[in-house]
Amino acid sequence: MTYSDRLFQARNTICGTVLSWALAFALFNPSLSLAQDSTEVAKLGAKVKEVFRSRCFECHGGSAVQGGVDVLKVAELRDQEYATPGKPDDSLLYEILLEEDEDARMPLGQPPLDPNEISLIRKWIVAGAKDFPLDVVGAEADPTVMETYRDPDYLFQQILEHQRSLPLQDRYSYRYFSSHHLLVGGATREELGRQRDALFKALNHLSYQNQLVQPEVVNEDVGTLFAVDLRKLNWHRTVAQSEDSSSDSKRLNNHDLVLLDYPYAIVYEASQTYDLLAQEYLRPSKMIRPVPYLRIDWFCSTATLPPLYHDLLQLPHTLKELEEKLDIDSEDNIAQRIAKRAGMAVSGVSRNNRAVERHPYEHGAYWKSIDYASSKGTENIFIDPIHLVGTGGEMIFNLPNGLQAYYVADSAGGRLDFAPTSIVTDRLAEDKTVRNGLSCIRCHDRGMKAFQDDVRPAIELISGSGQIDKRSALELYPARKEMDELIQADEDRFLTSIEKLLGHPQEDEPLTPVSKRFLEAPLQLHTVAGELGLTSTDELRVIVRQPRLTGLGLVSLADAGVIRRDTWEDFYDQVITGLGIGIPVISFDGITLPNYIPPTSSVDVRVSTTRANNIFSPGDELAIFIENKGNQPVFIEMLGRSFSGKLATILPAGTKLAAGEKRRFPEEGTLKVKPALGSEEIIVYAGENEFTGATIVRGENVTDRVVHPFYELEGDGQIRLKNDPRGLVKRTLTIETR
Repeated sequence: MTYSDRLFQARNTICGTVLSWALAFALFNPSLSLAQDSTEVAKLGAKVKEVFRSRCFECHGGSAVQGGVDVLKVAELRDQEYATPGKPDDSLLYEILLEEDEDARMPLGQPPLDPNEISLIRKWIVAGAKDFPLDVVGAEADPTVMETYRDPDYLFQQILEHQRSLPLQDRYSYRYFSSHHLLVGGATREELGRQRDALFKALNHLSYQNQLVQPEVVNEDVGTLFAVDLRKLNWHRTVAQSEDSSSDSKRLNNHDLVLLDYPYAIVYEASQTYDLLAQEYLRPSKMIRPVPYLRIDWFCSTATLPPLYHDLLQLPHTLKELEEKLDIDSEDNIAQRIAKRAGMAVSGVSRNNRAVERHPYEHGAYWKSIDYASSKGTENIFIDPIHLVGTGGEMIFNLPNGLQAYYVADSAGGRLDFAPTSIVTDRLAEDKTVRNGLSCIRCHDRGMKAFQDDVRPAIELISGSGQIDKRSALELYPARKEMDELIQADEDRFLTSIEKLLGHPQEDEPLTPVSKRFLEAPLQLHTVAGELGLTSTDELRVIVRQPRLTGLGLVSLADAGVIRRDTWEDFYDQVITGLGIGIPVISFDGITLPNYIPPTSSVDVRVSTTRANNIFSPGDELAIFIENKGNQPVFIEMLGRSFSGKLATILPAGTKLAAGEKRRFPEEGTLKVKPALGSEEIIVYAGENEFTGATIVRGENVTDRVVHPFYELEGDGQIRLKNDPRGLVKRTLTIETR
């Protein structure tokens, strides 16, 4: 027998042995594969349960079982052939979701489920329409257990105990995040785990620290409260402060910037536990507002979007400044052939041809896209693939912790909050708009996305001397193998960091379902009841029909209707007051709340300009008018915000307007509109009583903030609230320069 024969025989023996062992393991040790299958089915079931609870439960769940269908009782769905295991096309439930007739399609009278939700339901039926995983605290739990969890004092007590467990020098550096409101409304372990993962990702996408930061779970039994040390994120440092140097000067850190925009905070004056928390934690921590914790879903859906996203990362207003901050000279990198470029005739995100560049960066890579409004003429990247001038682009750069940050710019390199949908689209967004931060995080769920260069193969086909410098182009556009290796290295860096952060491989991007549910899912009565800590909708259904609340636009909730998230936030403080839950902490000074006009207010102040549409061109003449259209005199404060986010006082607090009085600014003449293009704002605060004026707080690459001395806590025993602004209104007028 030759050496080759013996090697072949040995290989067959080894392979046969391995295959036999593997087969035996699969036959006699099926627990591993079954466990994996069971886990996947449970995850799928949890997602479908969340969809049913969010979109169908109001009419088909709990005490409201219309048509004899309870969507959370899967056995009944199977028995009644609403969900036929393995056969979605034979399942009535699936059919009525796809019905084109709006009078027959479910949810009746509401927006249809989005394609991703319908796809989940189909996969669940194909997988056998298995029973849903149980809620962490389900209907079968002792009622006293749920009563404990729904009590606001539960979270306050958890924070107090955590604070008391920390060394004194560390206590006031901690901040808290919660998904507890979901527990009251019903949530599976998988759903709460997704909230955890979304929080971990969002925080670390907003950090320049080298180390990944994993918040600490405070209540391990249900896992709905997390604590994070601001120092680990470098969020403890001052990023904006008032210009005066007195002891009353305002200093804001990143967490304070977020607090000013938080709409769900409540001061519980009747709670002794809240009093203790205020004395031991809220006041000593010197937070800008008395907010014990932030909701995870709100934080993940708001802090990752402009303007907060730009401010938390201190992203400059121009691309030139960004590259200087990152110490990247992209033009020189192109000239020296340090950068690597690729071009696509068709892109998954852009409507037209697109080019991308990779620049080496100390923390990994800095990527630039060059986007176009068309693919013809001078915008055809194949005509001159070296000298590209696009209509804008997206920048992606590695953070020191391995995750990524994002930047969207126009053709002049000016920072944008969102990209034009005529150029790029976000398939995950309801309106398809690419918004910097969140849209990019959701799309780049694995870091850099793979692509195939179309330019180099086209250049290689060129023969002879043409208009294109073939040698230079081939130097700039690397071979596919080289570019693939660079992309793979960037993806590996990102995914390694994500797995280390989450403690497990990222199978599904968690920010996508968390933010889509928060921002886009219509709210039903049971959803808002859970957010208020109510275990039953009966009480809320009666209350929203009362005369004092009927003017809030919430009556539809009492009749199985829905409202949008922005509507709910608009009236949240009124509902809290109407229910007598506590004192709502209104985000008066938030930059995401342009207007606050309570329906019960008699203050009627209007702001206008010399143009009805408030649209001007550079060089135009402009004047601003403010008019008191009410029957009583009012006190006002008026500020202006420039396109770059800078604030200036126009009329100081204490300015009095008589009933019917109209005032002009400037008093004589006009203002000449400057060449800078963009949006500017006129912000007016008004009330029947005098109020303390705002302090303007500034920071480098941070939008100026207005800070009034609202919601200050005082008292050593029972906490009292000072400067409650509920008698004020806020109006914002946006002026466009085009």
